[in-house]
Amino acid sequence: MSRLLKAEIFKLFKNKTFIVLCIVAFALGIFNFGMTNIVSSEDFIRSSLTNMTEAEKDEAIEQIKLATEVKSSDEKVIVQPGRIGSSSQFENLFSPKGKEIFHSAFGQGLMEILLSILIAALIAKEYSSGTIKNMIAYGKKREDYYIAKFLVASIGGMILMGIIVIFTCLPSLLFFPWGKAFDINEVIYIILIFAGASVSVMAMVSLLMLLASILKSNGSTIGIGISIFVLLPTIVSFLYGKYTLFDKVYESTVSYNYALATAIYASNNDIIKAVTISIATIIISLLIGITLFKKQDIK
Repeated sequence: MSRLLKAEIFKLFKNKTFIVLCIVAFALGIFNFGMTNIVSSEDFIRSSLTNMTEAEKDEAIEQIKLATEVKSSDEKVIVQPGRIGSSSQFENLFSPKGKEIFHSAFGQGLMEILLSILIAALIAKEYSSGTIKNMIAYGKKREDYYIAKFLVASIGGMILMGIIVIFTCLPSLLFFPWGKAFDINEVIYIILIFAGASVSVMAMVSLLMLLASILKSNGSTIGIGISIFVLLPTIVSFLYGKYTLFDKVYESTVSYNYALATAIYASNNDIIKAVTISIATIIISLLIGITLFKKQDIK
């Protein structure tokens, strides 16, 4: 098993798709930082308000501040269903805190797209190339191969997530304060949030691997993966809050719980719930995936 893991890790870092995704993740991180700088710049917004007097610009700026300001706990939305990309919830738009930027960097929807492409390259592509057939021919246990793939794909997903978060936050901290004294407690806080997000990433990987094992196609895995984990939640989010049963089902999805685990206003109970659902998803998906993989006639 250890040799199999080492081999899969080596293949991961040599995989051209993974390298490209790392570059994309870096670009997304820099883009997040740039957009945060732009939208939080009062001077930039003033300059964009053309054909207005200074008094009118002042009034417009005040209206923007009032519209974006979080005034009470009742107005704090934990998760914004259906949102794709950076989920910024700044108490003061023109003075964001590093901690707020950290939470917004995880961006729901982005990881699902990157993971769909990654799993297609690591799993689905190996069906068509005959790599899986050759591995089994060498006497490797199917369950060991499947678990090794899951662990390595999860590591790849965490690396992509880490790149986005790091290159969003590090440049931002040069311009914006963290928001409170940055001590050991804040370091532990960051580690715990990242750990919770990592478990959610593993849950997404387990489901996408199951999908790839069924489809055995690179393009289909990407297309259906993005449709299920990004487009479908975006569409059905319009029904959120209207039906209690629907809300419970929606709140059990991995996409929702990834957003919940990284939300700045999430309570400890919210995070525990997100991690618990993600762990249950991992266990169920792996059991089904391994059972299916062991019964497949791989050619």
